[in-house]
Amino acid sequence: MLVVSRSPMKATRLGLLAAFVLLALVPTDLPAQSSPSSSATPGDVAAPGAQTSPLSSAQLHKIVKSIKDGNKRAVLNQNLTNLLGLTKNGEVLTLPYRAIKDDSGVHQVFFLLVATTGYLIVQRDPRDTQNAMVVYVDSDLHLISAVSYPNSHPDLFSPVPRPEAAKTLNEELLWWAEFTDQHITDE
Repeated sequence: MLVVSRSPMKATRLGLLAAFVLLALVPTDLPAQSSPSSSATPGDVAAPGAQTSPLSSAQLHKIVKSIKDGNKRAVLNQNLTNLLGLTKNGEVLTLPYRAIKDDSGVHQVFFLLVATTGYLIVQRDPRDTQNAMVVYVDSDLHLISAVSYPNSHPDLFSPVPRPEAAKTLNEELLWWAEFTDQHITDE
């Protein structure tokens, strides 16, 4: 469900909340999940821009079902969603998601956009003082846009060059494919 607010008072309160959501987007007390241990490496993934995704439609269906079943929602930062091209004029998005903290401490997040029109895929390593990345893809997992932000300043968003975003997207889709096969059931 898309939540959009245009009330200045409500938008201000939600804006303040949204500014802090990315800081605490993924709870720090998530239990660690085993990282996928397949022998596949990011180098085995199809080249960025290729038509084939490392995440199959069956795996994507499992992720979407787990997001819907989990009933977790997060308010996203307005500046982030504006830069990604998802909103404009101060609109606020609240989206369902699935978050995993892997055994290395890296936070992996998969957001479901309204009516499954696309997804946001987030990778944030709290040990890395460099950038976390948010990738926006369409329903067929094709790259639309991506932004990064320093872990120490989650309100300083920067567009990511397409080749870098495509490489990260392929690595993330590979991670989610392996995680789905190992940890998400068909039930």
